Amino acid sequence: MGSVKGTRILSLAGVRELIPLSRSQIFRLERAGQFPSRIRIGMRRIGWFDSDIEEWLDGRRNASGAKAVRDSSLKSAG
Repeated sequence: MGSVKGTRILSLAGVRELIPLSRSQIFRLERAGQFPSRIRIGMRRIGWFDSDIEEWLDGRRNASGAKAVRDSSLKSAG
């Protein structure tokens, strides 16, 4: 049985482990449409789909050119 993409939900703490931004920075980016939207999972609980966070990180990586730099350094190391 395969896993369904986006079924894991990350808490704010889980998101902050992956992304070194403060809580207010994350919410500010979200309001500006520059960060994935959170979902409400309870009366006092929010979260983000892991796939949305991964896509956002990939987009940031691609926009910064970090992947190209990392790939070229890996080739030169081998």
